[in-house]
Amino acid sequence: MHPEAHNYFYVKPEDIRRDYFILKDEEFHHAVHVLRLEVGDMVTAVDGMGTEFHGEIRDPETSGRTREVRCAIVKTLRKPNEPILDVTLMQSLLKGDRFEYLVEKAVETGVNKIIPVHTERSVVPAETQKIHRYRRIAMAAMKQSCRSVLPEITEVMRFQDALKSLPRSSVKILLQKQGSLPISRCIDDLRAEKIKKTVIVAVGPEGDFTREEINLALEESFLRVSLGPRRLRSETAGLAAVAALLAFDV
Repeated sequence: MHPEAHNYFYVKPEDIRRDYFILKDEEFHHAVHVLRLEVGDMVTAVDGMGTEFHGEIRDPETSGRTREVRCAIVKTLRKPNEPILDVTLMQSLLKGDRFEYLVEKAVETGVNKIIPVHTERSVVPAETQKIHRYRRIAMAAMKQSCRSVLPEITEVMRFQDALKSLPRSSVKILLQKQGSLPISRCIDDLRAEKIKKTVIVAVGPEGDFTREEINLALEESFLRVSLGPRRLRSETAGLAAVAALLAFDV
């Protein structure tokens, strides 16, 4: 646990100056009214782009409509608590609040990007997805897990379109119960490879990808990878794969 996890905040890049940063709105409320922090107390803030600031509260300002607190920068760190691997999770849409759960846990685990994808066998309409809510959940999860990078959550994409948007130099994993390559082999290969540090993990719906979708993924250099003999729910499979990949300092 981060030593100052309870005093962990998000600061917008535009609210960062040379020697101080400003906590506003909800972050101000949490600092001053919930935690009741005072002048001289130490806080940690991240800009969501990889920089962590340790600051000392100087002057809360609550007059008029102003709701902000200025913090003097004492120390700056670059990408603390971030994994070496850059993992993108391409996750098929899920029913109910299961996608919200997935977003929270994936961010905590260490993914850098989540692409919600609509597949042929998706039973959830793309237009019902609450992308803004997912991003708020990602923000909270970033702070809770003391990360310094706010993972990107894209708009919903068709699986075919998502495939075309991926960087060509990445390692691409298509999770399949009958995959020909065990996840452990992928980890070993990543540890031996010193160049490719970007990994894409694609997870299908409960009914799995169609044969056509699998073929499209194979054309884009995806590897069919298995997590073992047990049948996992869609969100469990994605989180298990990410956790396995990030558990090793590759």
